[in-house]
Order: sequence, then structure tokens, then C-alpha cells
Amino acid sequence: MKKFIINIIIFICIIFCNTVTAETISDGYIVKVKNTEVSLMSIDDELSYIGENLYRADDIDTIYECVASENIEVIFPDYICELFDEDYPITTSDIYFDQQWYLDKIGAVAIREKGLSGKGVKIAVIDSGVNTSHSDFNQTNILQGYNCIPGTKNVNDCSDNVGHGTMVAGIIAAQTDNELGISGIASNAQIIPIKITDQITFNFSNIFSGLEKAIETDCDIINMSLGANGLDSDAMAVFKELIGKAEEKGKIVIAAAGNTGHLDNAVNYPAGFDNVIGVGAVNEDLTISEFSQKNKGVFVTAPGKNIISLYKSGTIASNNGTSFSAPMVTAVTAIIKEVCPNYSLQDIKNLLVSTSTDAGPEGYDVKYGYGILNVSKIIEELNENMPEVIISQGILNSKRRIHIHNNLENSVVVNAYFTLYDDKYNMEIIEKSNDINLVSGVTNITLEKDYDKFFLWDKKLRPYIKKYFIKK
Repeated sequence: MKKFIINIIIFICIIFCNTVTAETISDGYIVKVKNTEVSLMSIDDELSYIGENLYRADDIDTIYECVASENIEVIFPDYICELFDEDYPITTSDIYFDQQWYLDKIGAVAIREKGLSGKGVKIAVIDSGVNTSHSDFNQTNILQGYNCIPGTKNVNDCSDNVGHGTMVAGIIAAQTDNELGISGIASNAQIIPIKITDQITFNFSNIFSGLEKAIETDCDIINMSLGANGLDSDAMAVFKELIGKAEEKGKIVIAAAGNTGHLDNAVNYPAGFDNVIGVGAVNEDLTISEFSQKNKGVFVTAPGKNIISLYKSGTIASNNGTSFSAPMVTAVTAIIKEVCPNYSLQDIKNLLVSTSTDAGPEGYDVKYGYGILNVSKIIEELNENMPEVIISQGILNSKRRIHIHNNLENSVVVNAYFTLYDDKYNMEIIEKSNDINLVSGVTNITLEKDYDKFFLWDKKLRPYIKKYFIKK
């Protein structure tokens, strides 16, 4: 037998289980040795070096023949995860996805391909409330909101009796690829409902109350699918001051331009303020919607006709209006902030100007603003700042899937580890995949078991992702 000495340095921050159950079926075992100088005896290469202080053997006996028991920190099974090489689905498993024509028209598939989801970005939705119990919302992504209606007895009641706010929030953050409802554009963005009304019309003071509360929160973006016109100079001054306060706090305000463009040319506020991104509406053929305002309140346009989204009753509904164009720009802004969290209002506006698809007269015009929202071009512009590896999840045929998005040009060889909690033995079981070659693009793993956590490592066992909790 050939003996050799190695020095071992611990860098793995995961605590593995200390035993392996007798019922575990494994394809070999992995041993982690302690951070000491130990003697390892190779028996015809049956104990193979993985990296640093990890080794693999076909059976436990080989491990104990090669490593003194006092130097063993942990042994765990070397499992194989089933990998599938189907193409990453451009369409999601959401049952109404094929009716969301607007996602294709603005190139939103580019968001999905890169694995972006608005994660880490908070959006205050000043509206009629949100049906937080809708099955197509991830409840953890709907934060505690505020009821700003004067005289309300329960300031935490953000239920939606109108349906408008739920539709707005659904366009932004409905869960994607979960075999339910629709596909949200920024499904992992967090929504803070700011309820200011229980009906379509309401007092102007309610807007002030809601805006003040939104500014107090730690949100990144404020969506206001509402507005008013015909304000006197005093009201305008106070409104402008509040919007300025939001900008000073780093909040990006996005507002609907209004729906009376077929009747008048009134500028609605806050969309008409220079430090707000006002959004007009286009039809499915990308022509300007008749109802969309056509004035300086339009900065960009997005789809606003026959838009389906989540509804207050827990179902799906269709509606028209710039109210539903604005949250598309809000959701895409959340994607931008996910990649470039330090982007200011001016950075966002510059990006929208440079990437929007020009329509109407060349350059800026009052119908289309700087053009129609073009997500694929935005993603191209953000590409150099994109995280190397992003994990997303979905469901297909009732089985959970993990999508590993490799945003590098080159392929990367990794291992995946999954954990299962064993109630009988009160311990975590770790299952390991074979080598996975992450091509530039998306690699899929279909989960055949009800795993709890997911770890992804490169071949040197340095983690891209140290701990990833799998959505149930």
C-alpha cells in the first residue's frame, strides 16, 4: 500500500450530516476529512481525490481502510440526480401564458432566458389594495402593506374590493412557471400594497397619503396607475414637492398617462412631472391605443389593450388602460435594478430612451413618447453586468424543475447537491449529481424527490451558490 501525506484546509461552509442511514441507496460515498494532517492510504486508487478535503469511494469499508476513524468528519452518499436535456421552454407552464400576448410583443422572454426575476427589488403599488391570498402570488413576496384611506379602522387591511390593484400587482409579480394563472414579468420582486381607495374614484388627498407612506417604506420603485388633472397651483406645488421627496429618497416613480386621449388632451399627474416615468398604451399591433393620452405625460409606451392579469376574486380578468401599461415598465425597471441596483432615475430613463422601439414620427412624440418598451434590447445593454450564474425554478407535469442559467459565453462544469430531511433519523441526507456541463444558456434539472435545499459547486468545490432553498 502506498501512503502519502497531505495538508487539508477547510473552506466549505456547509455542515453535512454525521451519519448515513442504513436505508440509503447510494452510488458510492463521499468522505470529508478533518482539518488536520492525516495519512491516506490509496488502495489501487479506490479512494479518489475530489478536491481539498473531500474523497470518494465505492463503499464505506474502503474509506475506513484508507482513513483513520478519528480523522473522518463526515461520510455521505454520492447520489445521482436525474438530468434532462429538453430545451428550456420559451413558454411557461402558466395556464394562461398563451393569452399574455404582450410578453412576446415587448420581448420579455429575454428576462426568462437570463433567469432574472426582480429578486431583491421592492415595489410600492399605490392602488386599491391587493388580493394577497390569490393562488398565483408567492405569499412571501407580498409584504405587509398599509391602508391609507382616511378613517380606516385597520391600517393593515390591504384587501382589494375593486380589483384594479390586484391586476397591477399581477402583471408585475404573479408567479411564473407554476402551472397556475399567468406569468409575472418580475415574479420575485416584492410588492408593498399601499391601499388608498375602495372604489374607482377617490379624494385627491388619498394620493398624498399613499405617496407619503410609500416614501416612508424601503421600496425601490413606486407604481401609480392613477392620476389627476385640472389641479390648481397650490395642489400642483404640494404634489410636485412629494414626488421630489420620493426622488431624493432614491425612489423611481412610474405612472399611467391616462385613458381619456380619445376625448381630450389633458396632462395627468404625476405622469406629467419630469421626474416621473409616464407610460402610454399601445394595442396588440403596436399602434397607439385610442384612449391613451397623447401629451408630454407620455415618456414611453407599453401594451395596454386586452391585458389579462390576476383579479380580486382569485381568478383571471382582462382589461384595458394605461393602468396596465405602467406596471409593465415598473416590472422591467425592477429587472434593471436587480442587475444594476445603483441605477438612478436618470439612468433608467436613459436606458429606456436608448432601447425603446421608435414609433410614430422619428424621435420623441406625444403619442409614443420615446417609443415602445423593448425588453430584449434592455437585456442586451445589461449583459455585461449580468450575474454569471442564476437559478430559477418551475413546475412541469407537476414535477419541480431547477433551471441553471449560465450567462457566461463559455461552459462551466459543476456538481449539484440536494438535501432531504429524514424525520426518522432526524438528519439531513445529501444527494450529489454527476458532473453537469453548464452550457452557455440554460440547463434543466427535474427533481424526482421533494428536496429542501440546493447547492451548486464548480469543479474546485467553490460555490456559485452556497445555499438555495427550493420553493415548495
